[in-house]
Amino acid sequence: MVIGCGKCGTTSLCAMLGAHPDVFVCEPKEPNFLSYDHVYARGWPWYESLFGNAGSARARGEGSVSYAVKQYEDRVLERLLEHMPGVRLIYITRDPLSRIESVYREHHTNGHKHGLYMPFTIERALDYYPAMLANTRYWDRIRAYRRGIPDDRILILFLEDLRIARDRVLARCFRFLGVDSSVAVDAAGSHLNPGSSKYYDTRLLRRLRTDPRLSAAWSRLPHRVQRPVEWMLRRRFAGSIAWSPEDRHRTLQELAPDARRLLRFCGKPETFWSLDA
Repeated sequence: MVIGCGKCGTTSLCAMLGAHPDVFVCEPKEPNFLSYDHVYARGWPWYESLFGNAGSARARGEGSVSYAVKQYEDRVLERLLEHMPGVRLIYITRDPLSRIESVYREHHTNGHKHGLYMPFTIERALDYYPAMLANTRYWDRIRAYRRGIPDDRILILFLEDLRIARDRVLARCFRFLGVDSSVAVDAAGSHLNPGSSKYYDTRLLRRLRTDPRLSAAWSRLPHRVQRPVEWMLRRRFAGSIAWSPEDRHRTLQELAPDARRLLRFCGKPETFWSLDA
């Protein structure tokens, strides 16, 4: 299981793992079977069917990042221990502020499809969605799984390492999964779902989506009309996300102690990430 953390390169990691001839990653990559009750209700045979094309692959898995979301972790661990007591977990992290910025971009791009409202500034977004902070407390999230799964079956990775030493990190993953670590995989999946591909609504489009009278009229438009209007009224994220000094300081104060505990546990220097508030 690549359990997360979301927006830390899990899509790319799963693609590269699945390129190994002895590793099978199911499609969809994120079935969310263990986290979402309505999916779990489909039953174990449905979940097993996702791996029907695995053939003789020794390592079979998936990459539902909801498994590392605070509100689901207890039920996921309980179900893992019931159905897959020998499971191996891979958890990938990145600089905490970079991860929050990536979540912010993602929610702007796709949040409207799921009824999510994302404020226009990252400061308001953090107030509106406290889970952005909670799920970036990497040590707390992985510590929840260490209650039931031994450390030798949990592999913690860093996106920064994957970017600069891809082959070395993948070889470590393959050894962890018990497959041939000398296999070289195609780099085509090394940078999927990048932040540069994300868009945000202009204020006019946001009003079309949220104003009761306008949204009623908007929803009646056929999709062939909505789609080009949306493209005209959306903008691509360019450059870095703007933080006020005060909110950057406050966010780092909240996240840095947790991040330092994780870095120490993994033998990383505390300067590996920019944690100085």
